[in-house]
Amino acid sequence: MLQFCVITLLVVGSVFTSSTLKYSVRYIDQPLDHFNKATYGYRTYKERYLLNDDYYRAGGPIFIYCGNEGNILDFWDNSGFIFTLAEEFNALIVFGEHRYFGKSLPFGLASFQNPQIGLLTIDQVLADYANLIAYLKSKYGNDDTKVIAFGGSYGAILAAFFRFKYPNIVTGSLAASAPVSIADNKTAQESFWPIITEDYGSVNPKSVTKIESAFKQLDYLSKIPNGYQTISETFHLCDNITNAAGYKHLLLYIRNAFTTLAMYDYPMVTNFSLPLPAWPVNVTADMMLKADTPIDGLFQVTTVVYAPTFSKSQNSCYNLSALFVECCDPTGCGLGNSALGWDYLCCNQLALATGSYSNTSMFPNLPFTTEDKKEYCQKRWNITPEPHWYALEFFGSDVFVSSNIIFSNGLLDPWHGGGILKADPNNPSIKIVLIPEAAHHLDLRPLSPSDPPSLVKAHEKEISYIQEFLNSK
Repeated sequence: MLQFCVITLLVVGSVFTSSTLKYSVRYIDQPLDHFNKATYGYRTYKERYLLNDDYYRAGGPIFIYCGNEGNILDFWDNSGFIFTLAEEFNALIVFGEHRYFGKSLPFGLASFQNPQIGLLTIDQVLADYANLIAYLKSKYGNDDTKVIAFGGSYGAILAAFFRFKYPNIVTGSLAASAPVSIADNKTAQESFWPIITEDYGSVNPKSVTKIESAFKQLDYLSKIPNGYQTISETFHLCDNITNAAGYKHLLLYIRNAFTTLAMYDYPMVTNFSLPLPAWPVNVTADMMLKADTPIDGLFQVTTVVYAPTFSKSQNSCYNLSALFVECCDPTGCGLGNSALGWDYLCCNQLALATGSYSNTSMFPNLPFTTEDKKEYCQKRWNITPEPHWYALEFFGSDVFVSSNIIFSNGLLDPWHGGGILKADPNNPSIKIVLIPEAAHHLDLRPLSPSDPPSLVKAHEKEISYIQEFLNSK
């Protein structure tokens, strides 16, 4: 019967987008501090969440998306597979917004100042979500209502941690592209840039050679008279590079473009973080091969990422400082208040990728060591990262002491090197789903005619596993 249900869903099930499934915007009062009443007492802030009960039937489960580092509306618009599942399982859909992001700002614009930003922790946000679920259970269900947590990327980390920390509330989780093993695995920490290189090499090894050549030419130009001028003109920069720090910033800006292209290497045109063509890695690998010179190719690749967002007020030049901000995360923090929140989380708790090296990737040597991170975070936020505590508190790679979690990873995703990729036969309730033709949490996006075969099979497995979790006691 379950197999019949799965086939029906994937063949004739609805394809949902933000325009076809509406939501209501709600707010819930959350304690500023769930754990220490001595400082803030019982003061609260308003957490925003999105709700849809179109498919909910009495006795059905609650499906919660654990909002991550951004406006919750963006995640609603790009997580249509959850809507498909909700229709199948008669679930209530709720998307909780992460404190300090979107409109869920505990102290308004002052949220990003010390000491107010100190309440931006994983522990606090998980408590927010637990409190939200308790409220929804009281309104729509009862204490026995099953709950499945979903998340992509950092949201996937939260979905897994939600099950770790609150197994009394969360029945199971689908953690799509959750690089949790970076917490305590050095190989995982160093895997990000080599995987992007492999992505381009799998499309055409000559593109990797061209990219490496472009960076070598940039290095040569950076060391000769008027070289910075030539580089600045080639990349159409608003302000000329004048020193080594500016040149390094350009290299990080270029590397960040490849990060974006590899993470969102989807088989369809998308507009998640920015407009991108289908299979952008293939598109930009071809650009490198067809360019007049390797450096010209590198510039063309950056325009795919930055052209949709840059200001045209200065003769269509590119403002490096506005388009890319150096931060605690070597893969990029983005821009605006969300970037501030992500930067603080990275310093305070999260373990992320390290720097790139030319002997293991197509990128130049741009190290970001533990000491580099420590120095940055002390200067920026006056805090010292404690990576060992993060691994201790949130299990690190030792996820098999938990249960009822699906860890899915697209093998085109540069974060998959930090994922849980192998099952443990001693704990079959931790499910591993590998998707060879998928990039970053592609499996959460709406069903599409462009879905590759491995994604279709992954969805079948995920539906089956969620049914198993819901059937568990």
